[in-house]
Amino acid sequence: MEWTSNYNGNCLAFNVSGEYSLNGLKTLINAAIKKRKKTTAEKLLFDLSKTSFKHFVETDRYDIGTFVANSFTNEIQAAFIIPKGYRNNLMDYIANKRGAYVKTFDKVESAEKWLLHDY
Repeated sequence: MEWTSNYNGNCLAFNVSGEYSLNGLKTLINAAIKKRKKTTAEKLLFDLSKTSFKHFVETDRYDIGTFVANSFTNEIQAAFIIPKGYRNNLMDYIANKRGAYVKTFDKVESAEKWLLHDY
């Protein structure tokens, strides 16, 4: 997995491409946390819509949800954009039940709208 990032003041966005892997996503999340500490960003956007999920395993949803919950504080609002055929709410459910504040989407516009809303 490869990614680029940009920062606009309150949101740190990552555009991800390449082949999905669980370890690659964990590496990205760790890099995002490290980069966030150098900013004032409270919101993270992970756009994986251009990522190939050919090797995706269903149990990864649980692993990712647990990893996100252990990695993010509840001060971080994070949106993950996942291609339509691979998105469901299990990762959100697992992460949010453990104290994270995340949501998955299949459209960039929906994710941005959710992130821009002040809760």
